[in-house]
Amino acid sequence: MVGKVGQKPKALVAEDQTPNQKLICIHLEKLGFDVQAVSNGQEALDAVSREPFDLIVLDMQMPQVSGYEAATQMRQQGIETPIVALTAHAMSGDRKKCLEAGCSDYLAKPFRQEELRDIVDRLCSASPAGG
Repeated sequence: MVGKVGQKPKALVAEDQTPNQKLICIHLEKLGFDVQAVSNGQEALDAVSREPFDLIVLDMQMPQVSGYEAATQMRQQGIETPIVALTAHAMSGDRKKCLEAGCSDYLAKPFRQEELRDIVDRLCSASPAGG
């Protein structure tokens, strides 16, 4: 995984439901990430403007600024960090909608640790911190 030499890679989790947020953070910490959590898309945008991350996990259905809007704005700002979309909607068009918003991959809730690990391994193996 990426991250500066001697430092853990950093992940940002944007999820408005506290139990889900805690669970996602635990999964990412088990994968070796230093995790920062926020509760909505605007807080995610603020966080990425302050510091670089190696991975961003966005719930797509959040108050204020949705994950779709946040991902689109991040890409418009030139942020190339891998973004994993999280959604409870597992309908056929949802993956396409997430990718069109700028997400790198898609994970339907509930997910298994192995599914998250596979996505993280694929997206973070060669990505530079901060995008």
